[in-house]
Amino acid sequence: MRKLEKGLFWPQGKSTVEIRKALSENSTCYVLITCTEATQDGKMEVEMTYGGDPILAAYLVESAQNIIDTDIP
Repeated sequence: MRKLEKGLFWPQGKSTVEIRKALSENSTCYVLITCTEATQDGKMEVEMTYGGDPILAAYLVESAQNIIDTDIP
């Protein structure tokens, strides 16, 4: 797993609203993907929000997918 820069982790209990506010104040563009724990039948709620230029947000998602694909054996 790749190391993330200091300050990219938030303590548990912070709301996504607080996280989005912090990201929008400190970033040109961001993508935030969150999910709930899976239920017994395997379902979970997934939410994605982004701020900034939608083309740059799409690039961030694509780049992140490439990193994840590389890290998965």
